[in-house]
Amino acid sequence: MMRAMTRGFGFCVALGLFGCGQSASDENVGREAQLLTAPTQVNTFALLASGHVKLGDRTTLTGGHVGVAPGSGDSVTEGFSAQIAVGSATLGQRIVLKDRAVAGDLFATTVVPGTGVSYSSLSPYAAPPAQPVIAAFSAGTTPLTVNAPTTLAAGNFGQVTVNSTLTLSGGTYQFQNLTFGTNAVLQASAASVVRVAGKVSGANANFVRIGPTGTQPAANFRLIVAGANDTTGGITLGTDARVTALVVSRASVTMGDRFNGKGAIAASNVTGGNDTSFTFQTGFECSADAGCDDGNACTADSCLDAKCVHTARPNGTSCTSDSNECTNDVCSAGACMHPSVADGSSCPDDGDTCTADACASGVCAHPGNGTCPVLPPIPPRALPRAPSQVGCYWYTLNGWEAIPCEPVQDVITGVGVPAIPPAISSPYVEQTPNPTTSRNKVLVADSTTPRPFVFAQAEIMFPAIDSVTDAVPSPPDPFPGCASSGSPTPNALSVQLNTNKFLMANGDNGAIQFAIQSTGLNDSAIHMCAWQVDATTQSYDATSVCVKAPPPTRDTPLHAFDFVNIAGSVDPTAGTMSIVVQLSWVEPGSPNIYAQTGVDKYGLANHWVEFDAAVLGLGNCTQAQFTNASAVTRMMGSTCTSVTSPTSSTAGCPAGPLEPNAKFENRTATAETNNLAQVGAPSVSYPNPYLAVTNVTQSTSGACIDPKHVYVRDYTSDSGAVPSNAAGQAFWESPDIFLVPKDSPVNADSTPAQSLITPDTDFDVWVRVHNDLGCAQVTGAKALVYIADPGALSMPWATLTNNDYSAGTATGTVQAGGKTLLGPFHYHSPSTGFGDGHKCLIAAIKADGEDPVSNFFDAPNSNQVAQRNVQFENCAFPLTNATGTDGQVEIALNVVPPETAPSLSTLPNISVTFDDDDSSWYNTWVNQPENGSTYLATRVGNKTVVRLGKPSVTLHTVTLANGASRTAVGNLELPQGTSLTTLALNAALRNPSTGVLLAPANGGSCEMAGPPIIQ
Repeated sequence: MMRAMTRGFGFCVALGLFGCGQSASDENVGREAQLLTAPTQVNTFALLASGHVKLGDRTTLTGGHVGVAPGSGDSVTEGFSAQIAVGSATLGQRIVLKDRAVAGDLFATTVVPGTGVSYSSLSPYAAPPAQPVIAAFSAGTTPLTVNAPTTLAAGNFGQVTVNSTLTLSGGTYQFQNLTFGTNAVLQASAASVVRVAGKVSGANANFVRIGPTGTQPAANFRLIVAGANDTTGGITLGTDARVTALVVSRASVTMGDRFNGKGAIAASNVTGGNDTSFTFQTGFECSADAGCDDGNACTADSCLDAKCVHTARPNGTSCTSDSNECTNDVCSAGACMHPSVADGSSCPDDGDTCTADACASGVCAHPGNGTCPVLPPIPPRALPRAPSQVGCYWYTLNGWEAIPCEPVQDVITGVGVPAIPPAISSPYVEQTPNPTTSRNKVLVADSTTPRPFVFAQAEIMFPAIDSVTDAVPSPPDPFPGCASSGSPTPNALSVQLNTNKFLMANGDNGAIQFAIQSTGLNDSAIHMCAWQVDATTQSYDATSVCVKAPPPTRDTPLHAFDFVNIAGSVDPTAGTMSIVVQLSWVEPGSPNIYAQTGVDKYGLANHWVEFDAAVLGLGNCTQAQFTNASAVTRMMGSTCTSVTSPTSSTAGCPAGPLEPNAKFENRTATAETNNLAQVGAPSVSYPNPYLAVTNVTQSTSGACIDPKHVYVRDYTSDSGAVPSNAAGQAFWESPDIFLVPKDSPVNADSTPAQSLITPDTDFDVWVRVHNDLGCAQVTGAKALVYIADPGALSMPWATLTNNDYSAGTATGTVQAGGKTLLGPFHYHSPSTGFGDGHKCLIAAIKADGEDPVSNFFDAPNSNQVAQRNVQFENCAFPLTNATGTDGQVEIALNVVPPETAPSLSTLPNISVTFDDDDSSWYNTWVNQPENGSTYLATRVGNKTVVRLGKPSVTLHTVTLANGASRTAVGNLELPQGTSLTTLALNAALRNPSTGVLLAPANGGSCEMAGPPIIQ
């Protein structure tokens, strides 16, 4: 807000004192100090002076600030009716405003106002920034007089007199003195700097013009005048002068009436005549070297002619380190460069004794040094056989369930297809025996007819990973149809199990790609296809179908121990081909195993003599680019239809087993790639004569990259991925926690069998830890062991290891690819007071260099935690609510294997009896629509019996009050010859209003086999 000053001549406004020669009784006129912050950037000032600024009547200064250094006398004087720096600031210790003068924000100690003045605000004086420094230079001696239009190239001259038009062609000009005649013009057709060692004269010359031509800004003409005082230096121009320039003068700058200027002026004193008009434009870039630091260690930064200049330092000068031991940090052409040091130079030790630490192409590489162990061949985790009927499926606790198939064209349209193996010039025929020149490796000795595969499986797991991105490689693959450009896609990849090429019935080459394609782990578009490829025509069978994983998929990227498991099979008799896929990135409780069975259209049967597997780019020849990652690929292949796991029976298999001649080739049959390098050389093992197994470890460095920790399993096929119960698996029967009578022998290959506890007895607890995916040993493995008392729904815990991690008598060292036992940890069972008899053992583990888990009761969501439920009475499941609030229980009952189908009228009779004094649970379940078909609820005394009619039953939720406890007791009555059958109970306690879990879901199980058949 502007405020008019209306006092008479001679009065003043003072901040903190009375001035203007007035006594303390004189009235002070003006606004109170508003304590604004004064401008400090030199590039915002239109006028800068070390002595004073005097501007004549009716002067207008637009834009930019005015600043005068501390000193005595009048710092700034505004003439009558002048308008100075309105909307900007004026800094001067003593500011004189003549009648009707208008100003913006004032920063002053004393203001002397005339009649009718106005300004925006008044704050205490603050010094303006320093004026630009004038560097030393040497002018020439050759005089130059311009009496006719002349164009002048850059150079040094003595006295220069301009009586006509002098055009500068650009660059730096150094004059001894510069004198103007009337109507003289000094103009620049390109950016120019004019340095004058003495003075610029033109007091008696009117209508002088100085500045760049056309629409060039004032910054393109810099006038630097070095004369030390007003006798030997400074600038004087007559009336009607026009200057467009950035002007710096050691002495004064004086302009006559009607001066018109653009740019900025810095001088000892600045004086303008009446009717001056000056417009701020650009401003000075700097005032000293310190204001020109560009942050580049390879330039010398200086302020020259009020402009920052960055001169390249000599090549080879040291510069800012990039913190890479494998590069030098030196200047080159003004830039800090980081050329590679000599390959083989030492670099920081990665702490892995299995690697060398040496620079390679500017990167600290850690290649294997020949001592890294190779993982022993371990089979992929078992997958259920695909249904024989053509269709698409997902796997539930009740077995395969049909789901809609996805047309393969939708996959092609949505995410593209895996790259087709490059065609060959003539049809490819497998010869028997395979010649030594064959691209396919022999499966048996050359003297024997190759026996084709009928089954292959590959599980790829990531023990360590930071990230993965799908991108077009540089340079792109030249194969026709490959993408040549495209934006990288985070978290996208494909995993493929590929066959060899084979001769199709039409004479073309065929190939099969059992593949999963994931367009992002937070996207539901996960496609699983058995791609049938005509490699000769470079086409895919567009009539086949795929399986699409429905949501919800996990919304986080890959993390350590994520995996994809793919099995492909062919049925020569039925003429079908199947793919089964298991993946880890689904939400807990959602299916994570899928299958598709289709027609073997191209005739893979009897031609399948090789397979390989890899994680690759998503499609169209892209690359899966990993960072700090390792991948373990477990591959397995069989030549017998009934042999799909190490435990399969070989009865009925044909003569001519696969052992000992299988060889695996770790390559891919597509143009997609990844940036992983193999660690060590894999070997082949034979769990039975028809099944060959191998493991391949790869990493981004070609050396061992491990998560540096061991893990415990929640169930037999758990290999560390979390959550472990993604498909609803029971996690409370860990095979890695052993409860045995004291001093009983236990080894690392044992299977836990003890689940019943004898009262008042001494037991040993052992914990098995795994490093079977690691390629370096782990040390310092320890366990923290607890036992719960009681509870399926809430767990008060008692420690068996003194609330600390312990290895027991073990060393805690786990070799690469191995496992070991920790313990024993002593447990003495109570003779009384064991409640309903249900106990839960929890083991949390850690190793050297690894933090302990934050929640050591959450087995599904940590590969450092395992749980095993035990009990004093077989098949008794106490359900206790100790959460502090009433809750509702959801109970699921499951029979495994589902082939042991319970019956409501005959055997198998499988049931669960619940405490139910008030009949509340019975009243809920008997009115459930499924009662009488899926299950049958009856009353026996004060208990409710639920008999199962199907392998999977979920009961309606029932109330369990705070502090209440009910026991469920299972019963299995089986026909003769029934295989080992498990009855599992899973209970979840939820808030009745919100549905949120009040305690971790839990449960128990018991198992039984039918009586033997008497011959």
